[in-house]
Amino acid sequence: MELSVIANSILLLPFAAVIVWLAYKFVEEKMSPLQKIPSPPGRWPLIGHVFTFLRSNQLEVLRSWSEKYGPMFVSHQGYAVGKGGCLLYIADPELIKFVASNSHKFYRPDFVARNIPSISAGLFASNGKAHARQKRMIGPAFTSKYLKGFLGVFKENVDNLVKLWSTKLKDPVEVHDDLTHLTLDVIGQSAFGYNFNTVLAGESKVSEAVDLVISGMSFRQLMGKTFIPFFEYLPTSENRRIKTAKEIADNTVLDMIRERRKEKKAGIVREKKDLLDVLMDMYDQETNSVMDDEELRSQVFTFMVAGHETTSVALAWTLYELAKNPEIQAKLREEINSVLCDGTELTWDTVENLTYLEKVIKESLRCHPLLT
Repeated sequence: MELSVIANSILLLPFAAVIVWLAYKFVEEKMSPLQKIPSPPGRWPLIGHVFTFLRSNQLEVLRSWSEKYGPMFVSHQGYAVGKGGCLLYIADPELIKFVASNSHKFYRPDFVARNIPSISAGLFASNGKAHARQKRMIGPAFTSKYLKGFLGVFKENVDNLVKLWSTKLKDPVEVHDDLTHLTLDVIGQSAFGYNFNTVLAGESKVSEAVDLVISGMSFRQLMGKTFIPFFEYLPTSENRRIKTAKEIADNTVLDMIRERRKEKKAGIVREKKDLLDVLMDMYDQETNSVMDDEELRSQVFTFMVAGHETTSVALAWTLYELAKNPEIQAKLREEINSVLCDGTELTWDTVENLTYLEKVIKESLRCHPLLT
């Protein structure tokens, strides 16, 4: 009898934990100051406006809400997102400027870090003083002084893609897949000096692991982590696959970091610096500190998350629009041929002279925003 009572009690513990967690989130939501800000109707218990976004184009939904509720409104995305599941949207240039200029003052929920653990110690996931410190240290790495040094990496990998497409001139080409490989190769070399070489050689064990880590998660993972506490620790096949991929990706980057530290200790100076080299040299005078290995790893993955899929999608849309508008394509080709004629070397200055190309890219981004 006593054993059955104990067994039943053990079985009830997970349900009790879920009820306590839901009660806590419910109170957290009701106590949130965001309750005073307008919120659209159509909200479901526990999952908020998730179905609204799933059924419709997210950009159109947000645009219509902005027109109806003004420059600031709240949506509800499930209790695992934000404080009580509340997300604050702002659509006013001055408000956006204020947030961007004071980003260290704004709380970032652990939702991002839970879904992409490899960036958990990085700029996207940090808060308060830690975020301010990282922002001070990372900022200089994205000035033209350092970005100019990556131009050779960009050209080398684009040349690889041209070689690949030259062998497929008579066949249909899945442009987005190849562009995804291109951006992974570029970012791997730019971020931490690793040549994935997926454009020419295809996927490898490491590239597949990194791609899985930086691409976020499946819809099943999103729903699980939103509504099931400790979902990522359940022994499912997908969780095991993600865990293995994270270990491979993390160890690849950490091994590179340790190798760089050995080089610096031995007085070896690298001729071509990547983002990792630049960040390792950064010193924060306000806190008298440098980045440790975990921070460096997270910054590398943060850079890869920010530039991998977004860049390949932007390139794919731009090529699509150029194919639809042959007259614009012809004008752009004319400009490129005039600037890079007779084997002119591709430099930062020649890129800046491609003014029509800049307009084409900006118009493509306007028509097909990355965050939709």
